[in-house]
Amino acid sequence: MLKSANSNFLCITLLTVLAVFAAAPGFAQQDAETEDSPWDAEAELGYLMTDGNTETQSVNFRFDITREVTRWKHNFHYETLFRSETNEDTGEKETTAQRFLVSAQSNYKFDARNSAFLMGRYEDDRFSGYDYQYTVTCGYSRLFVKTESTELSGEIGPGYRYSRIDDDTVADDEEKEAILHVGGFFKYSFNSAAVFTQKVSVETGEDKTITRSVTALKSQIAGSLAMKASYSLKHTSRVPPDTEKTDTETALTLVYSF
Repeated sequence: MLKSANSNFLCITLLTVLAVFAAAPGFAQQDAETEDSPWDAEAELGYLMTDGNTETQSVNFRFDITREVTRWKHNFHYETLFRSETNEDTGEKETTAQRFLVSAQSNYKFDARNSAFLMGRYEDDRFSGYDYQYTVTCGYSRLFVKTESTELSGEIGPGYRYSRIDDDTVADDEEKEAILHVGGFFKYSFNSAAVFTQKVSVETGEDKTITRSVTALKSQIAGSLAMKASYSLKHTSRVPPDTEKTDTETALTLVYSF
């Protein structure tokens, strides 16, 4: 238990350090570049319905902050959900959903289209069959299309994934492997108030392949407030016993930009 706690603390610390160092070059810019490239942040709160290893309805929270300057683009992401219900047989409160995820990514831009990236992600899902998982990847990113209404980009690179299985009866409860990360992002603006986005990533290694997809439609309500409907899917090719391979989330949230 102590080893697990220390590993969790180390992962969170590494991601925090990554986020701080990623932000540092942006803070160092003290010229007109700062005025043209402010920090952008979004906070989401709303209703979430999950299916797979967790089948429940709950409230979720997400937070994103992004900074883009001439040579750098930095992003920090955090999301969490938690729900407890009363067991009708025992009358006691039981946790039915508990997950949090934190990630940080920095891109160093060679020019307007090409960049190198470094990304770290830590995920703790109580009902996934894993105690926790963390991934570190780096590589090349390319902006293929950039117009007033459309954006399309992709990235590819090697990485490392560590997973701890949540089962004390298993002798080898650690999975360590090199991976290949491939990701893509698409955005289409119908008008100034409605935006569709699609984000896909595949991380494949010798032990398993994890595929993620997030589809979202965001519509402006008034000022900085918007409503967003999203559908998220995570598929793991090989999972611990008694664990579903596919998890899905359907969410309806309010988004505040600042």
